[in-house]
Amino acid sequence: TLSAGLRYEALTKMGEKYGQTANLRGGAMDAKPTVGSPLFIPQKTNFAPRFGLNWDVTGDGKTSIRGGGGIFYNQVSTFSLQETSNNTPITTQVQVRNVPFPDVWSGVTAQTLPDFGAIEYRPKTARIYSYHLSLQREIGARISATASYVGSQGRNLPSGNIVANNFANRRIGVKTSDGRWYFDPASPFPNPNFGRIGYNEWKYTSKYNSLQVSVTRRSAGGFGFGANYAWTSCWDDTSGENNRALTNTGAGAVLQYSRDPKSGYGPCSFTSVHAGSFTTTWELPGKD
Repeated sequence: TLSAGLRYEALTKMGEKYGQTANLRGGAMDAKPTVGSPLFIPQKTNFAPRFGLNWDVTGDGKTSIRGGGGIFYNQVSTFSLQETSNNTPITTQVQVRNVPFPDVWSGVTAQTLPDFGAIEYRPKTARIYSYHLSLQREIGARISATASYVGSQGRNLPSGNIVANNFANRRIGVKTSDGRWYFDPASPFPNPNFGRIGYNEWKYTSKYNSLQVSVTRRSAGGFGFGANYAWTSCWDDTSGENNRALTNTGAGAVLQYSRDPKSGYGPCSFTSVHAGSFTTTWELPGKD
């Protein structure tokens, strides 16, 4: 049995009813924000084909090969947009160091630069190329074993990039003679018109490969069980949307160096390389 399909996903322009939004439409180095809707213009060419296969290899219903694949899109979420809610000139957010007490507002002067949370103005839609292939075989009465390969490739994944703040490597760096970067904490921000700049982009990647094995016995005579094991390899540029990751350790996912998207490439922060489980159902003897 072969099956195929095509899905089309469209996202309309997003804005605010009264035009009360501000964004750096030309990128994080814009000298000033652009006020008004739309906040961003989404991609309109989101065609998502997919296919499936189920093959009774021997014709006796005991051995089957199953597989499939497709493109799957993830629409822009409000989580990616949350930093844009405090943008100047609609509202103003600043960071003050060495805050004076009791009058904390005296620490805000004419030289205090506003922070800004921008997003890519024409982002490509995040997508996953997902595919799998499995072999299943009946082993005796009611018992089957399955071995599967499952993989995916992520493209244009969203994440935040802190372009400028008080961390040294968010400032302008100098390359030394041995090819390494040096960041002077006193060096200027890349964009001198703002303080901290957070910039969400849809340009990061991931890759996932796994081997999955399971043995299952259908419940009969009051007894059934299932056992499975998975070996997983997962690598990505960053594991969280908007500078955060839901991880085993609670660690963040900010890029090591904001001007090098590949500086954070490594194992996904949420992956368990080895995972297995065993479940069983046993109906105890006796009435009911």
